[in-house]
Amino acid sequence: MTPPSDTVELTATAAVGATSEGDPLLLIGQAGGTRLEATRVTAAVGFTVVADLTGARGEPTVTAEVRGGRLVIDLGEGDGFIQSILSGARVDAPFELSAVWRPSTGLVIEGGAGVELAFPTNVELGPVTVNALFVELGFSADAPLELGLGAAFTTSLGPLTATIDGIGTTFALTLPPDRRGNLGPVDIAAGFKPPDGVGLAVDGGGFKGGGFLRFDPDNEQYDGVLELEFQDTVSIKAVGLLTTRLPGGEPGFSLLIVISVEFAPSNWASASR
Repeated sequence: MTPPSDTVELTATAAVGATSEGDPLLLIGQAGGTRLEATRVTAAVGFTVVADLTGARGEPTVTAEVRGGRLVIDLGEGDGFIQSILSGARVDAPFELSAVWRPSTGLVIEGGAGVELAFPTNVELGPVTVNALFVELGFSADAPLELGLGAAFTTSLGPLTATIDGIGTTFALTLPPDRRGNLGPVDIAAGFKPPDGVGLAVDGGGFKGGGFLRFDPDNEQYDGVLELEFQDTVSIKAVGLLTTRLPGGEPGFSLLIVISVEFAPSNWASASR
């Protein structure tokens, strides 16, 4: 038998975790109020042994991971004085965290976090009603600091009512390696923040119904649902999915629309009268 000329590594790990396929896992607090939640939480303890021709070495490892984390602080839960000052403001802080501890490296923490402040306004500007203002502050490896300003508003155009949520602008702050940015050693880039979602409602000309379009910036994907009825005789339902990120990074998009139509013949006679 020939012993291995390189190293041999053996690892034993015991892990426990929980994953939510629907509503997030409620870790602390109350649903709908101040709470700490996540979509996945895992913890593991392990031991690794590395052996070579000179001997064997081993060390323990402790890991913890939180995915889809979110801290929500409902400032409207305070007393009358706090409520009158903050007017129902809300703090929403999404985060993801991964921590690994080894005696040789110490504690290493990776992940990104952010804070969102939401202020209800209900300000009317002609045909537009501004429902809320948002201030977002994010931290990540790509941009040490990112500031976002957005708004949610509702507008009506005849029988059509549209609600746009989270549209605004972003400011990303980075530190160039050569310390030559557009603001001294700092580089600031402004960009358009697409809406988180758009809701539509129709009531006129015999049509009633509405739908919602949501945008997922991480996956560069739009998805939505539309349902309309015409004089209680014809019902139209549509589900759409638009992906702008193709495999391999090729330019283009992929679009899928599923449409169903239902007829109610029993209502035709009453509708014609």
